[in-house]
Amino acid sequence: MEPTMTDEHRPTITDVLGKDHRDLDALWDRVEATPATDRPNRQRIFAAFRSGLLAHIAEEEEQLFPRFDKTDPTLRTLVDRLLAEHREIREVLDRIDRALRTGDGAIEELGFELVNALGEHNAREESFAYPWLDGRLSPEQVREVQRRLGPRDRF
Repeated sequence: MEPTMTDEHRPTITDVLGKDHRDLDALWDRVEATPATDRPNRQRIFAAFRSGLLAHIAEEEEQLFPRFDKTDPTLRTLVDRLLAEHREIREVLDRIDRALRTGDGAIEELGFELVNALGEHNAREESFAYPWLDGRLSPEQVREVQRRLGPRDRF
């Protein structure tokens, strides 16, 4: 039996997906902290980071973004911007993956590009997109989204 949640402790999209952002940031920090000379370990950690980030992006696109259109179609511009940012992030991830596999020294520059893209994107989601949904979805709807997102603590 689940405990009853008060409004103060009700689940939020911001809490769940914001935690994903922080967990992924920590995993990226591990990629950067791994010496370039330890390519196998760096590639392994990056593969986990990339897989987690791509899963997070897919969840947003499948579970959250359609809710913006259903709740308020005027937010199509926001959704389009977030989708464009996701495409940019995927492209940078692919370039980092190639650089790690080939030993290309551009990894530091690409990492800087990724961190900047993610910082701006995550700020937009955490300061507007997620709270906007939290304010319009009932606690039951938020729990349903969380159920569809699946278990956390996976990064």
